[in-house]
Amino acid sequence: MIRCKTIRANECVYDQKTDVWVYGDCVGFAQFAEELHHAINARSVIHVTSIPDDTRGMLCVILPAATESHEAALLKIRERWVFRNGQPFMQVIIYGNAEGYRGLAAICNQARDTQLGPAEHWHLDPDNEIPLGAIEDENGRRIVRLVPGSIALNIRGCAAGWSQLEIEEPYFQEVSSGGAYRLPESVRALNPSETCEFDVSPDGWEDYLRLG
Repeated sequence: MIRCKTIRANECVYDQKTDVWVYGDCVGFAQFAEELHHAINARSVIHVTSIPDDTRGMLCVILPAATESHEAALLKIRERWVFRNGQPFMQVIIYGNAEGYRGLAAICNQARDTQLGPAEHWHLDPDNEIPLGAIEDENGRRIVRLVPGSIALNIRGCAAGWSQLEIEEPYFQEVSSGGAYRLPESVRALNPSETCEFDVSPDGWEDYLRLG
């Protein structure tokens, strides 16, 4: 997961926000989809651990699925900073109901099966009326939607591998470097000795653990 920025600028508004680009090979997308399905009945946080220890990308956790009833398939995606092995990282936090997790898993499976590589993408943005590449069911309804306050998610098509020969530019440069927006300046200045590594817990997360 690579932290990028999307910017909206016109005569009426200027706005920028985090846009997470998700890269993976066939095994990685299959594993991510499987973790999303596990989160539907999970009782504890799921850490996505397929990334190597020397990654420059974002960390990711999936929270157990919401239990409240909603007609729509919903996801809330946020980010925060954490320290791992004394180094700062940005972390993606994924929360949603069961249908939201199934919908995101379906998009991951479609990304896994595409023949176009990272040039293909599915862009989920809570501010877009119709997210680019969103999958719809037989009734034309979006399989999954992001609730307001979420960051955007840009799922790229499956990569053949992780070498420069297997990921064409400009995608390889982003994957190998972590991108220009890997860490906010305020996080770069943090002193690990003044902070601690911490996990996501339902305690104290009442505001976050709400999809409506």
